[in-house]
Amino acid sequence: MLKELKWTLFQKRYSLIVKQALKEGQIASIDDSIYDEMKDTYLFGFPANFMIRYLQEIGYPNHKCYDISRFSMLCLKDSTWTKGTIKSLEILYGKEAATHYWVERYGKVYDFGLTKDGMVFDRDLFYRLQYVDETETIYEKREDHITRCDDISGMLGKKEDYLPGGAKRNDFLIMAMTIKPNVETSANDNLKQEWQKILNDMQFSSTERIRFTPYQKKM
Repeated sequence: MLKELKWTLFQKRYSLIVKQALKEGQIASIDDSIYDEMKDTYLFGFPANFMIRYLQEIGYPNHKCYDISRFSMLCLKDSTWTKGTIKSLEILYGKEAATHYWVERYGKVYDFGLTKDGMVFDRDLFYRLQYVDETETIYEKREDHITRCDDISGMLGKKEDYLPGGAKRNDFLIMAMTIKPNVETSANDNLKQEWQKILNDMQFSSTERIRFTPYQKKM
């Protein structure tokens, strides 16, 4: 009963603030300019804007705020990856399950995991809406994260790396095989059209096979 009451009060307060913030332009959907900024970065062989926009639909196995915020941060210069506790999750699932990840840049919060298309908030507004405690929040700049983590080179690359003959062509083929069934069964025509454009651009052939080295075993 107490949980339901807390959630009702939170929603009422949230709705009132959001309604006014929308009028003032403090909240908006993440627009194409942000996704366009990602298009020259390739993530597992595919343009990052495609992977991040359709992450859930293509069936990426770990679609969580952790993954989508991390991928987004890696594609956006001057960004900061942020880990904190937000009130909406705390009320619904408890303090232990209230951890959330988002991206910050130029006084804005980019929350790619909040809705299908993602939302951008004025930073101060987001912190006020979700009762974010900065003393318990962890911030990591993009450059520091790239320096710290040794798996980045395996995720990111340039287009030429994934074209036929490129050093990472196998990565593209493996990801294509992984997400292909979900794309083909999707009802999203935009997803299917972008998928086909990418396959054509990457010179993909249905007869092409993964090249195994002596150190690789077939799955």
